[in-house]
Amino acid sequence: MPWVQIRSRRDPAFWLPILVILAVLVPLAIGAHFALQARADELVARAATHPERALPEALDFGRAFGWTIAGLTAAIGVALLHYFQLGLRHGRLPPDGWWSLGAFRVAVGETALRIARFGRVIAVLLIAASFGLLLSIERLLDVVERAALDARRAPADKAVQLAPPGAPSRTS
Repeated sequence: MPWVQIRSRRDPAFWLPILVILAVLVPLAIGAHFALQARADELVARAATHPERALPEALDFGRAFGWTIAGLTAAIGVALLHYFQLGLRHGRLPPDGWWSLGAFRVAVGETALRIARFGRVIAVLLIAASFGLLLSIERLLDVVERAALDARRAPADKAVQLAPPGAPSRTS
């Protein structure tokens, strides 16, 4: 018997956690979207008026955003690792406690152990991927910064030579 039903779909313990999560996360995601869009528009406007000040601010914004996303990804990986570790210890998924809020049925026995072992591997990979993401973003921002500094030092005629074929030249 690999799966056991623990509550009815009509039970408030099934629907309430889902509704609370939606009531919190949807406004939070919409607010984050508008805040990031406003910041990006601000950086674009600053680039048009003061390009020398816009680059460092954009790089700082990119680093802060990268650290935030990597940190959230690592935190989710750690939470999943703990979740699956508890599942191994309890012999069921989701484990007892608040982890099973909103669960309709649970996996028990060998099925739960198999899922928990696989989940631990995925959680560890997610944590490793968060560090890889952070390193990639840092490397990308370093390349962008170096390219912008090189473009400032390059003479104007060299910039025209690097333009793609068919692009309008600055000398005409």
